[in-house]
Amino acid sequence: MFIICCLGLVFGGPLLAKPDGTERVVLQLKWSHQFQFAGYYMAEHLSYYRDAGIDIEIRPGSATLDVTEEVVSGKADFGVGTSSLLVDYAEGKPVVVLGVIYQHSPLVLIMRTDKLSDPIAKLGEGPLMIEAHSGDLFAMLSRAGLAPDELDIMDHPPDAIDIMAARQGVSSISAYQTDEPYTLDQKGIRHVVFTPRAYGVDFYGDNFFTSRSMVQERKDLVKRFRNATLKGWKVALENPEEAAAR
Repeated sequence: MFIICCLGLVFGGPLLAKPDGTERVVLQLKWSHQFQFAGYYMAEHLSYYRDAGIDIEIRPGSATLDVTEEVVSGKADFGVGTSSLLVDYAEGKPVVVLGVIYQHSPLVLIMRTDKLSDPIAKLGEGPLMIEAHSGDLFAMLSRAGLAPDELDIMDHPPDAIDIMAARQGVSSISAYQTDEPYTLDQKGIRHVVFTPRAYGVDFYGDNFFTSRSMVQERKDLVKRFRNATLKGWKVALENPEEAAAR
């Protein structure tokens, strides 16, 4: 059973505080700074973290960064993860999810095509750029009869959508349903979107998590971080234009 929240463990030793009384923590994002992480920015901008005694550093990620490893190794205190945390937990990695932001994963596969529609089998005819830790996409491919280990899958650089748009040897990429399809529409590039939900694969989307040792040893800090983060997300969702400006 996947642990969604586990804050009832025994608190360890005293916390190390800065001279101003706040505690320094690092939040590792899974991608570069963008609206996708608006709730964390709002919590920082509105001083929710500082009011909770937290001095936060929000670090951008990349397509190749292993956020779980950053958190488990202690390089970061908290992280923003994907549905692949299910796999990490099943493999015995000591991760604890504190909250789920998106009830459905926004990850999709986009294929450039001049036709109104194309079957998913077409994905197997050319190279695909799929970002790391996209468990729901690989599950979708398997359900569609496409074995991921038999496909030509390449690393997913930050400019993957530009590479596909320019027809630079890649016909399909992984993307967020909330962003890239709109970008392609604006460019007038015809495409087809394949979503895992259409193939019976429905995972949670972005979530924020920490390590088991953090929960055990710094329970109060984890609670304060979680509460401040949820407050930030509430404001961001109620005021999307203001959040976008941050």
